[in-house]
Amino acid sequence: MGTPDFLPSTMTVFELFGFQHWLSSGITIGLAVLLPLLVRQLADDKLKEILAKVLALCMASYLVASPIIRSSVYNFPLQESLPLHLCGASVALGVLMLWLRSFRVYEVVYFWGIGGVVAALLTPDLQDGFPHPLFLAFFAGHGLALGGVTYATFVFGFRPRPKSVGIAVGATAAYALAILPVNLLLGSNYLYLVRKPFRSSPLDYMGPWPWYILGLAVLVIVTCLLCYLPFTVQDRLRRSVGKQE
Repeated sequence: MGTPDFLPSTMTVFELFGFQHWLSSGITIGLAVLLPLLVRQLADDKLKEILAKVLALCMASYLVASPIIRSSVYNFPLQESLPLHLCGASVALGVLMLWLRSFRVYEVVYFWGIGGVVAALLTPDLQDGFPHPLFLAFFAGHGLALGGVTYATFVFGFRPRPKSVGIAVGATAAYALAILPVNLLLGSNYLYLVRKPFRSSPLDYMGPWPWYILGLAVLVIVTCLLCYLPFTVQDRLRRSVGKQE
């Protein structure tokens, strides 16, 4: 992959766990949390609905623009640039969730958005550092995925139920089964079901293919449980306070 002539020659190489990595991840998470909190505090109900649709349109625009730019400008194969990884799927479902104010979609997107985005931000599959457009697009896309979840949580007041964990795990398994033939047809590696990512990731410690897929399944379950943990703690604290009263 070559750098287009119109880009500066001072592009940096992305350094895993370097300053740019942590700063960009922190800014991405911070904006995704703080902006919905501000909307919840400052906007009226009508404006909240308008902003939800604006966010949904931004997410839809990203879904269309990202694969086109990656393939036409940076010569990535189009079949490997589609938004079919878990974070891309989170953005796509997030559009439906925000536009339709759908709790059913939220039950899946909450876990995919948080778990998938956090995992991606911890070990980004990036080669180029700031200010390369692919670097910016990576963090923008994952910020949108996370922002959709936090908007529905903080502004709409959605929250997962205990059975949402099982729903999310089942949806993830079903999505993986649907993506496997897509990978075989396109020669792609969505969800990393065909091979491990080139950069370091937790999959490096889970054995060779196909055994690491079993580890990946366990990781999905553990991640979903961890994502629900704040609500478990919240519910127990409320019950404890209720008993004291």
